Amino acid sequence: MRRNWTWSVAFVAATGLALSSCGGSSAAPPPQTVAPTAPRRAFDPPTRFDVVKAVRLPDEATGIALYTTKAFVAMPSNLEVIDTTTGKVINTITPDLKPADPADKPAAPKLAGIDGIDTVLVPMLVTVPGKGTKSARNAVEIIGVGARSAKRLWSVRVEIDKAGSAQPMNTAVVGVVGNIVVLRANGATYGVDIAAKKTVWSTAGFEAAAVTSAAVVGVTGDGASGQQVGSLNFADGTQRWVDARLSTGLNVQPGGQTFVLISGSDFNTGKSFYGLIDTNTGTAGQPVELHSPHQIICSYDDAATTACYTENWSGGFDSTTGNWLWKLPDPQADRLSITVTAAWHGAVYGVTDNGPVVLDARTGADLQPKPGAAPSVVNSYGGAGQHPTEAGLYAFTAVG
Repeated sequence: MRRNWTWSVAFVAATGLALSSCGGSSAAPPPQTVAPTAPRRAFDPPTRFDVVKAVRLPDEATGIALYTTKAFVAMPSNLEVIDTTTGKVINTITPDLKPADPADKPAAPKLAGIDGIDTVLVPMLVTVPGKGTKSARNAVEIIGVGARSAKRLWSVRVEIDKAGSAQPMNTAVVGVVGNIVVLRANGATYGVDIAAKKTVWSTAGFEAAAVTSAAVVGVTGDGASGQQVGSLNFADGTQRWVDARLSTGLNVQPGGQTFVLISGSDFNTGKSFYGLIDTNTGTAGQPVELHSPHQIICSYDDAATTACYTENWSGGFDSTTGNWLWKLPDPQADRLSITVTAAWHGAVYGVTDNGPVVLDARTGADLQPKPGAAPSVVNSYGGAGQHPTEAGLYAFTAVG
């Protein structure tokens, strides 16, 4: 029986210097301390991981960003920076205001270059105290942390719409364009100018899912009257295009700088559909011929390829052209599909009934049949994700 690894992918966010995440539970045990034996080596991409000396990460983690040998671990009430070699907590960063709701589980922090500084951005749902006759209200505090220094740099408070979905894990920094941070929170999307420290636009009823080189892309509408894929301008949040198809259960997955992959059900017929959309024009790309009611989950490798999977199917497409490069299973070659956990720099990480595996992102061929682990986030120094034999989230050192 294949182990369920889907939960670890749902929290993944990736950047060129590496990011990602995990799931959560109750109180975390103290991180394991492992004495370093040698300087960490870098591999681009890594294909083997040391699971024996893996470092345990907090159970409360809702999202993780990796930068060199540091893990930036987001939790409902704070951000911990952990040395992934030793397990030592380097810094703990809290918002200025009290966290609003422990049920809110922010997505993985986002890594971006801002004013020449590698910065980790973490959004936290907080409570603004009431005053006089004005009642308390929720807001999102976006905290900027220096990736190299692991120190707090600044924060921006975003007043959020009271009406909305308020779904757990809904709060996320979806992307950054220049000084504009695209924030998704409580069923709405906000453009936040971090240089001016203010919100410059907001769009209620639009939930951003991806930021490409062309636009902000997300879902508008609801299940009762139907949903559509739409696109907004970075600068002012005005609409660029809307896909005419009316759907339910609509899901948008980032696919690189040009495409997003969408899945859902036709609003009128209930028939499932899967396919690519060119975010420059809003036109449909190549469809995926599947007969599954399940949503697709995708991981962009920050290079040239996006790998996706759903139940009993996986595939990879060129993130520039939208052409599908490979698909599994392949009965003629006696090859199984994989549950994709991450993709990075030409490698696809995942699991089959045989355990963890690494594929070549361009061909789908087995690159490493015994990598040790299938991390949900990867950089050149290692990865983080589920341990293959132990419960909980761990950081793994790359050894090949």
